[in-house]
Amino acid sequence: MKLFGALPVKLKLIILLLFISFATLVISSAFFIYNDLRGFKENLLKNLTVLAGTVGASSRAAIYFNDQERATEILSSLKEDSQIQYAAIYNSKGDIFVTYENGDISLQKPQVKKDTFHIIKNGIIELKQPIFLKDKRIGEIYLSADLREYNIYVNNYLFMVGMILFSTFGVAIILSFVLQKFLSKPIQTLAKTVKAISNSSDYSIRVDYQNKDEIGDLYYGFNQMISQIEKREIELTVKNSFLKKEIEQRNRAEDSLKTYAKELKRSNQELQEFAAIASHDLQEPLRKIITFGDRIAKEFPETNERGNDYIERMQKASERMKKFINDLLEYSKIESKANPFKREDLNNIFSDAMESLEFQITESQAQISCDSLPTLEVDSFQIHQLFQNLIGNAIKYKKENDPPVIQINACSIGNGLWEIVVKDNGIGIDSEYLERIFKPFERLHGKNEYEGSGMGLTICRKIANRHGGNISASSVPQKGSTFRITLPEIQKREKESSIFPSEKCLENMTGFDT
Repeated sequence: MKLFGALPVKLKLIILLLFISFATLVISSAFFIYNDLRGFKENLLKNLTVLAGTVGASSRAAIYFNDQERATEILSSLKEDSQIQYAAIYNSKGDIFVTYENGDISLQKPQVKKDTFHIIKNGIIELKQPIFLKDKRIGEIYLSADLREYNIYVNNYLFMVGMILFSTFGVAIILSFVLQKFLSKPIQTLAKTVKAISNSSDYSIRVDYQNKDEIGDLYYGFNQMISQIEKREIELTVKNSFLKKEIEQRNRAEDSLKTYAKELKRSNQELQEFAAIASHDLQEPLRKIITFGDRIAKEFPETNERGNDYIERMQKASERMKKFINDLLEYSKIESKANPFKREDLNNIFSDAMESLEFQITESQAQISCDSLPTLEVDSFQIHQLFQNLIGNAIKYKKENDPPVIQINACSIGNGLWEIVVKDNGIGIDSEYLERIFKPFERLHGKNEYEGSGMGLTICRKIANRHGGNISASSVPQKGSTFRITLPEIQKREKESSIFPSEKCLENMTGFDT
């Protein structure tokens, strides 16, 4: 079948036509041969039966009067039929009465115990039937004939059929070569057209076929398909042209972005250096202001009440300024002074954070419970700072007469992420401020109510983002707040982010009250 599948369509059609013609001729010839030879055999047996009946009828008197000479004379008449090789007449007792032999053939008395039978085997026909006289069986006649005439007929018939098959098959071959063109030529034309289009990519080529048969439908469908491909090819060419221009524009934009990113990185580096220098340079005069304020308060106690108020306000503003500068420096260090990620047990980091908050926990009588925490790839120092800020805020923003109750737990949320939940029973936050609290220097309460610079949660978000995670909050006023931190179990890469607050954040620094 594989070899046949690799043949050209023209040769396939010729082979199929010849196979069909040959199969039809063979089946038809076999049917006619079988039918004709069966009829010939039936006629041969019928003639032999008639001959046996005639001889038996002629021998009735001889058998009845036991006249063997007359019976022998009657059987001798069978020599006119060369096919009869042996004949015998039996009396009523089943004994041989007379026999006839043609040539050297010597046959025994038949062993079949039937009044009538006929057998065709080994090229011989044997027949036996009774002889009746007035409805009384008086004997039997047996005839044996060869099939020479039948064999000659079969040979001549087969030769004639063979000649017919040969000549008919020859005509079929000629007709196959002629008729296959009506089917193979259109298919070959279509194949050549497909090959030409494939080699040249010229979709303007079409095939022409006027007939309305299935091949005509195939040609029409092929032309329609090529027309659609040509149309799409034109559309794709136009789109590719636009896409090429867009890619060029994007490449130029990417180059510009790379240049801008490089400049931004350099600018951030400069800002980082500026933050370190500024924090140091600003802290020095602040220390002097605080120091000289303390000296004035100690050395000049006789200063009037108004002067003491000015000094006190100056010192408080200086302390707040110092806190702002320290928090700003801590914020910038999240990226610039970060440690490499390592697999750390968060339970140990949490215990260290609790030790740092021991005084606040004891003073506020806070009740803190923590479930088992996972082992993740983290910067242990920054996660320590995150825990300390969140729990410190929960203690700071507690209800006035209720000790803070803080719960910490963790669970895997799939895709290699863990969620750490910090829940408290504090004063809570209005829902409209839940996103605002993560912005730098954002405070929801006056400086006289709660201490702080407004950078604690900003630093928490910065740490979560640097770890490839996030932090979000939900809260109900006077019922408490819940902070959810998502962190990956394994770090893929460190996120690039700004290492310095925006200009708007810097503007907020000027809002110090003296």
